[in-house]
Amino acid sequence: MLTDPGDVRALRTALRDLVALSTIPAAWVGREPSTIAAGLADVLVGSLQLDFAFVRLCDPNGGAAVDVTRGDAWKAFPEWLERHRPPVGQSWRKEIIPDVGGGVERCRGLVIPIGVNADGGLVAVACDRTDFPTETDQLLLSVAANHAATAFQSARLIHERLRAEAALREARDTLALKVTEGTGELRRITAELQAILDASPIGIVLFRRDQTVQRCNPAFERLVGWTADDIVGRRVPLGEDIEKRWTPFVAQLDRGEGFSGLEIRIRRKDGSEFDAALAGAPLADEQGRPAGFVANIEDISDRKRAEEALRRSETYLAEAQRLSHTGSWARDIATGELTHSSEENFRLFGFDPQSARPSTDEFRRRVHPEDRGRVRDIVDKAARERMDYEVDYRVVLPDGTVKCIHVVGHPVFGASGELVQYVGTAMDVTERMRAEEERQAHLWFLESMDRVNRAIQGTNDLEQM
Repeated sequence: MLTDPGDVRALRTALRDLVALSTIPAAWVGREPSTIAAGLADVLVGSLQLDFAFVRLCDPNGGAAVDVTRGDAWKAFPEWLERHRPPVGQSWRKEIIPDVGGGVERCRGLVIPIGVNADGGLVAVACDRTDFPTETDQLLLSVAANHAATAFQSARLIHERLRAEAALREARDTLALKVTEGTGELRRITAELQAILDASPIGIVLFRRDQTVQRCNPAFERLVGWTADDIVGRRVPLGEDIEKRWTPFVAQLDRGEGFSGLEIRIRRKDGSEFDAALAGAPLADEQGRPAGFVANIEDISDRKRAEEALRRSETYLAEAQRLSHTGSWARDIATGELTHSSEENFRLFGFDPQSARPSTDEFRRRVHPEDRGRVRDIVDKAARERMDYEVDYRVVLPDGTVKCIHVVGHPVFGASGELVQYVGTAMDVTERMRAEEERQAHLWFLESMDRVNRAIQGTNDLEQM
């Protein structure tokens, strides 16, 4: 039991200081690190009645340290701190300095590291009491320093949490904004695509993997005569022969391979059929597995009729050219090569229509040598003057047969007025020329006989006289 009044007063003072220090952590919760360090220095100087206090609080995670100094009893402390800095790999240790110097009164100093291996910082104090530092002083200083280090670390954690929360809110707001913008953009793109699908003259239909219709555009409805309500969930009706052609392409789509250029006949709702050109592309689900396909369907009935009419016209033209021995041709001005030669034009020059197209030089070599220069001059002059031309010349075939050809050329001009090609015809006039020669020979014979008859008549007249 304590009986010495001095000991009682010291105990009371220690208890008072301890109680005062125990309230500090609550006061420092949520404070900035600099406020905590300054508060600790003020408590050491004010409450514990010390003459000097230096507080360094460190962030174990590598953040910047906070230094605060109160009092001037240890004027040489910065130099002492620099001289006693521990070597690399070592840490501060608790140390009592008998005389810090620099003052009228002798002051004793105390350095206490905070935390394990001083990772929480450092507290250095000085006091002119002769018994400083007592065990009670050291205990109180350790308690105060550890409270401050705990509050400092809590402040760092709170600061990091607040910063993380702020970053999270910002990221969430940014994400929400992007989602909003993305949703708006998606709606806009969806609307644009829908407008394109609705305006497309080509039927577009989305099939499930079982070949039932999942979705279609208005053009498809117009082509087949079925509305979307009628056809969705059903298969497009195909004839048995078309179904056989269609099946391999479906298998190809199921393997992830598209196709184009398939021409089939499709049956409409009213039972009529039309020619269609199909192109297909596979669709896959989120796992990349086949989920169906999309098909473009174009009504090519008019094109097929036009192609058939063109084939008939070409057949009639070819037959007419064959019967009349008239060929057609086209020659490019820039290259000098033929860009078109009908079958009869090939035959006129002794070429096989089914073989590769001969060059212009090969055609020229078939012209009779005596006529080549004259023909070249006529053609070149027409090109220079951008005018039509006609020329007759002979053609020598590989078997030695000689034909007479009558050629007509007509200039064709581009959009800017430049001469781009000549088109024309070549006609076999051999029989006509032969007939003309025979007619001229017969006419000469008749004229000769007429002259002979007149001479004989004149002789008879003289004899009668």
